[in-house]
Amino acid sequence: MTDSGPGNPTPRDPEPLRPATRKRAYLALMGVCLLLIILAWTVIYRYSNPAAIAMSAVALVVPPFAAIIANSGSDTSRRLRAPVPAGHCVGSSLPSGPRSRFKSSRSRPNSSTRSFIRSSSRISV
Repeated sequence: MTDSGPGNPTPRDPEPLRPATRKRAYLALMGVCLLLIILAWTVIYRYSNPAAIAMSAVALVVPPFAAIIANSGSDTSRRLRAPVPAGHCVGSSLPSGPRSRFKSSRSRPNSSTRSFIRSSSRISV
């Protein structure tokens, strides 16, 4: 018999971490990873090779957990992108549309390019 009242609150789902908090946690974990590697192979190995290897093993396990924490969150905190239609360039300065509309990159040079090539080939010594 569970009663929800002032002394007995109903359990709630934990709220997801904010993006800034997730970013700080990721950077902290990756900083710990770098610190473990640097300390293990600059200082600790002089005193104990097994300890340096153990520190490296711990540093090896940290990055996947950092990535999981950085990518966790609610669906609303992620930026939703619209699907890109087939045949369109993404992230390019080219106009969108099929590539067949553009000139081939092997087209002949125009007259100004030809005159530059001719003048640069007549270099006298």
